[in-house]
This record gives sequence, structure tokens and C-alpha cells, in this order.
Amino acid sequence: MPTISLDGTACLFANPSLLGEVTPEHLWKDTWLEWPNPTSTETPGSLSRAFQLALSDLCLGHSTIAVQTSGGLDSLAVLYHACRLFSDRRVISVCGDVLDDNGISTLAVVQELIKSLRLTCELVAVHRKDWTRWPAWSPHGPFRTASPEAHMAMVACAKRLGATTLLSGDGSDELVAAHRFLTKEIGQQLGLRAALQYLRDARHTGPGVAGELLAFAANFAPRRSRIKMYWAVNWPDWCEPRAAAILTPRYQSVATDWASDWSKATLKDHVLNNRSWAEAEAYDAWWPQPYLPPADDLEEGSPFLHEAFVATALGQPLARRYSPDQLTEYHRFKVSVIELFDEDDRRYLPKEKQYFKSLAAEIDNLPGDAPFAVDLGLFDQNALKRETDTATRKLGRSVELWLRDASEQGVLFT
Repeated sequence: MPTISLDGTACLFANPSLLGEVTPEHLWKDTWLEWPNPTSTETPGSLSRAFQLALSDLCLGHSTIAVQTSGGLDSLAVLYHACRLFSDRRVISVCGDVLDDNGISTLAVVQELIKSLRLTCELVAVHRKDWTRWPAWSPHGPFRTASPEAHMAMVACAKRLGATTLLSGDGSDELVAAHRFLTKEIGQQLGLRAALQYLRDARHTGPGVAGELLAFAANFAPRRSRIKMYWAVNWPDWCEPRAAAILTPRYQSVATDWASDWSKATLKDHVLNNRSWAEAEAYDAWWPQPYLPPADDLEEGSPFLHEAFVATALGQPLARRYSPDQLTEYHRFKVSVIELFDEDDRRYLPKEKQYFKSLAAEIDNLPGDAPFAVDLGLFDQNALKRETDTATRKLGRSVELWLRDASEQGVLFT
């Protein structure tokens, strides 16, 4: 009988998984999850061309295409090219009717973008009252999006309207956005002015300017010392692996040991490949990319995660992900996505990123209750009631549902 490993499931609550969404490879007894090693093209090609080819492949055979649109640049790029490439097909923009932290309606933002960019598509709102169903059970593990119910509602909406695929902008931030510690690379490839602008922008990211200066100095250190410094500065919470308090002591120990082994293996890989801080950060941001199974029987995909686009993106110089010539910080760090749009249309693109921290807290404001996982000895009931961390509570709920639904299908536990 197929058997879920509770040891592997517990590892979801250790630092690399809980904070970095790294999926443990041993969720099942005697079965291991494996990812194909990402490779880059030897001769970097056009990102825009690779994006269009990826999108064409994902839409092959689909006459009605839905795009999960949030008002941000990534999903907008998918909608933009879907409308332009497939003018003979029905394209639907599926958008959550929610407010960001500044009280701005996402639906209104998307509506204005569609109008300004002259996109021929249908805009359909998904309301909060429809966020009721949970995604289908998957052997790949618990569903780990920010709001599984919201995602499922968009899937249901797309299916109801006759779409046979739902596209998103997933993977863009991790793969093509500019990340930390790029001052040296940007200075070498784009010049001093660009490096100074990047430093000004870096004040708002992670370790800030101090981290950028340390990254520059670390280039003169031995490779092992350089990577240890990188890990301490960039991932301080991972230097001493910890597991969530909702786990019972036995499983806290298992999860902590796994996190420690994972960290050591990752550091060793950085050392063997002689990566700079910038290269290590770009690698850690992208890999391993967690697999997100479809939420239902509707096909889902993202051109940013398509094999051909990934290969082209990984072949681009890291400094190419940043441009000092953009007007806003959001655009400067997302120039690879900005350049997917025609130059005349870039003036209409959103200038700032929308944030939804208030909505996330509101969604997660549910009582901590996981009776099935408690009965299995995985969770501590008292610790579960005291837990206040949003990420832990959200994951705990997903794991409870995943284990319970697995049991109903006859799956065993060990």
C-alpha cells in the first residue's frame, strides 16, 4: 500500500521548506521526488522570443484560454501576449476582486490596464464569497499557494466559462527578477552609474547596502569562507535550523536534522561550483523550484516555468536583470519582464508592486485545529493553539487536509 512518511511530512515545517518552500524529497515511504536539473542555453537568445514560444506551446490545442491576472507585471505579460498571439481565440482574464494594502481594487487596476493596452479579452471577477473549495488532493504534497481557496475559485471560474487551460505568471520573480549582491556584476557590465543606482535601490532589500559591500569584499576570500559568509548574511534564520513548535518533539528533531543536512548540501554545492554571492543568491532564489500540481482537472501552466524559457533565462548574465534607466524601483528590478512589452506600451504598465499583507492576515485568521495530524502524533495540540506565525498556520492547515484526504483514499502512514 502507498504509505506517507510522517518524517518527511514533518520536514515541511523546517526552515528551508517553511520559509523557502523547498519541498522535502521523501514525503512518501520508499518513493523520492526528483527534479530535472535546470540547464541553460550555451548561446543566450531573446527572452521575448523564448516567452512567446513557451506561451504558444502551453496554448497548443486550446481555443479558450484563461489567465489568472493579479494586476502585477508578470501575469499581465502573460495576458498581453496571449491576446496578441491568439487574436482568433477566446481569452479570459480571471481576476480576484480584492483590495491591496492601500485600499486599491485589483479589479479596477486590471480593468484600466486592459483598456490602456487595448487588449481584446473578457475580464471576469472572482469574489471572496466564492473562496470556499479546497484544491484537489495531490500525491505531490500539500497545496502551498498563498490562498488555496482563492486559487481554486479562479480554476472553477475558468472551467465554468469554458476555458481548457489556466495560465499564470508563476516563477517570474524567482527566475528573472534582479536579486541581491549584484553591485559588482552591474558595475562591470553596465557601468558605475548603474552600480550606484542599484546600491540606492538595495537599501530596501534584505541586508541592504551593508550586504552589498560585504558581497564585494567576499570576492577576495577563499571560496569556502566566502560561501559561509554569504549564508550567514543572506539566510541567518537557516544557520541554526529550527522546526515549527507545532510539531511534537520527536518530529521536531527529525525536521531539524533534515534542515541541517539540506543546508550543508547546498553550501557544498555552492563551494564546488565556486559561486559568488550574486550567483549563489540567484541559484537559491530559483532552485529547487517547488512543483505546484494542478488544483483540479483543468490544465495549468506558466510560460516563466516552461523548459525552453527557463533555459534561455538561465543563460542571461545576472546584471541583465537590472536596468538603471527605468523610472521606478519596481521596473528597475523587473526589467526582464518590462522588456516583454512593446516599447510604446510600457508607459501604461503599473509603476509599483501591490501588496496584500492585510488580506493574507485576514484569510489566515482561522482557529488552529488539526485533529487528524494531532491523532497521528505529528502536531502538538497545545502548541497548535498558541501558534501565531502566518506561514506555519497556513501550512499546518494544508498538511491537515492533505493527510486527512489521503487517509480517505486508503493511504497508510509511517
